[in-house]
Amino acid sequence: MNEHLKPPRVPEPIRLSDEPDFSLGNFQVQPSLREVRWGDRREQLEPRVMQVLVALSRAGGAVVSRDDLNERCWDGRIVGEAAINRCISKLRELSDAAGKTSFQIETIPRVGYRLRARDSSPMVAARPSAETASPSVPPRLPRALGWFAAAVVLGVAIAAIIFFRGPSGKWIVVESHQPFITTSQIARWPAFSPDGTMIAYSFGPDIASRKIYLRLRNGGNPIQLTHDALDASSPAWSPDGSTIAYVLAQTGRPCRIMLIPVPAGASRQVGRCRAAERSDVSWDHAGQALFFADSASEDKPQRIWRLDLQSGRAVEFVHPRASARDDDAPSLSPDGQTMLLIRWIGGTIRQIVLHPVSGGAERVLLQSSDDGNGAAWSSDSATVFVTRENRWGSSLWAYPVSGAVPWQITTNAIGMGRIASGPGGLLAMELESIETDLALASATAGQPPRIIDQDLSDVQRISYARDGTLAEIADQSGAMGIWLADPGKPLRPLLQIRTHSAGGFVSTLAWSPDGSKLAWTNVTGDGFIDRVISRGGAPVAQFSVPAFDVGFPYWSADGTSLQQARRDASGWRVWRTEIARPDESVPVSPYGWQFVQKQGMATYGVKTDSMGVWRMDGKPGRVADGPHGYPWRIANDRIVYLDPFDSADTRIMAVPISGGPAVALGYAPGIVSGLVVAVDPRTGQVVYVHRNHQDYNIGWIRLERR
Repeated sequence: MNEHLKPPRVPEPIRLSDEPDFSLGNFQVQPSLREVRWGDRREQLEPRVMQVLVALSRAGGAVVSRDDLNERCWDGRIVGEAAINRCISKLRELSDAAGKTSFQIETIPRVGYRLRARDSSPMVAARPSAETASPSVPPRLPRALGWFAAAVVLGVAIAAIIFFRGPSGKWIVVESHQPFITTSQIARWPAFSPDGTMIAYSFGPDIASRKIYLRLRNGGNPIQLTHDALDASSPAWSPDGSTIAYVLAQTGRPCRIMLIPVPAGASRQVGRCRAAERSDVSWDHAGQALFFADSASEDKPQRIWRLDLQSGRAVEFVHPRASARDDDAPSLSPDGQTMLLIRWIGGTIRQIVLHPVSGGAERVLLQSSDDGNGAAWSSDSATVFVTRENRWGSSLWAYPVSGAVPWQITTNAIGMGRIASGPGGLLAMELESIETDLALASATAGQPPRIIDQDLSDVQRISYARDGTLAEIADQSGAMGIWLADPGKPLRPLLQIRTHSAGGFVSTLAWSPDGSKLAWTNVTGDGFIDRVISRGGAPVAQFSVPAFDVGFPYWSADGTSLQQARRDASGWRVWRTEIARPDESVPVSPYGWQFVQKQGMATYGVKTDSMGVWRMDGKPGRVADGPHGYPWRIANDRIVYLDPFDSADTRIMAVPISGGPAVALGYAPGIVSGLVVAVDPRTGQVVYVHRNHQDYNIGWIRLERR
């Protein structure tokens, strides 16, 4: 008898971005974010590890062969057993971390693997049919009653999803105008009108004489709204769009709170700060009161106050714990139920706090030490948009009020400051652009630097090889690329690279010990990618780096691997990646270390909870008292760092790697925050990225849930 032969089955590749979220015992798995959550813990998995978990879960308790894993998780590329074993080992470690209460992975010798649910029985892909059900299974309900019961169950499930997870879909950018308001003067404090047709903002040549301006979102000339002699900032629209509140500031005096009708009219003072020279102001839901930041006296921390517009009486509205240094930037949710504010703990820790208006416990939505200062509500009150800044640049995040996992919406090489939301997913933001060049450090304080690079603009990163070859990431005529200058010779282009034009940017360059290769980290909205090229510009390696954040890459002494600090849900630690086997990264330090660099066979790093630079191996100990964090580097057997960081009189300090007193190598006026210095190994001269112009503009984007 003849039979039709079935075509061979080709397993479908796992595409994490397309995979739906699912539950696995106590675990909540989000493949698109590469995150697993249980209790109050989160763990971010490497892409391959998450793909293997998805493949095993998809099988519903069936055995998955190694060949299937190759097809689904490595796109059919045959990999060694070590790569698969490593992924399985990582998943077993994950299961162990939760006490094996969610799943176990069983090895089937010579066949593959099977995922077992937390009850230690194999997962099953389907329920038994009515015909094969055991006698203990209740009989089927009548059809009408069955449909009714199903509808009730479905309704309860949908309600539970909405209650616990909030609105479905993720916020993404669907329209962008960055920048929208471009000027050589200072444009800040954007605020959308309630109908989204206009933007109010503060504009002027300096921060002592700005005025409030209006501009239509669809274009046109700006309209000057205020004419006060003092500095006007923090415009806030009333709920009906008829009035703008703003703050007048004068050095050495408490600020004034003002109202002015729109589109024109005389301004009037409705309140005055007790001690604060500047403040943020926002309206209550009914348009009857204003919230603002102020101190009861000069020696008291800043709090949020409520100003009643009828009586003119101001009372303290938020009463945080004594550990809070200052509260700032109050903003009421569109539904009027919750106040959003920024709280500073100590000198560097920033919290995004949700304060219930009607009473109840506050909740910290985010706590970080980065420099971002923007937070705004979505129009449905279900999400808080937050700008975050670190050594890589700026990023915009969505933080669900429900407590679900936040996600990064977009990144930007241009700094993003304050943000303000409007209807229909509108979001306005401050944009800080900096023009840079390369300069030699000054020998004495107060002396201007000597600019040494006139041909390139927007210098991003610099690094010297041991033979004195200088590498720069810089722009020329709109093309961002890597440039090399051999000793005594002019710069020449090496490689054009994609940075902020592609939604990402680049870390510092790292020369291999023999000067034959360059490595850097490309930062995009999708994550981190390490790239390695030869001195001639040919590609050597490229691999993704799974992490919430990363430090800069540095080479091993033999030039065969890269070491890099990564931050996951448990903190910072250092990983090593062999260039020849990038899928097999391994941790090489305990948690608590970041910004690691190599000098010969020795490793140095910065602790997350302590000042200074420490020797990590051999005879561990602190070798330099500064800095806390970044920037610093090893050059000519010395640890080089900035003190104080990003100041008009910043000194470039050096300490021998064997320890000893710090000495000043020079001064770096106008140094750009977050960028590194470089020391010419032949001459000892220090060069740095110098800010020659800084501009503040305003942009806006439109977001949608999809």
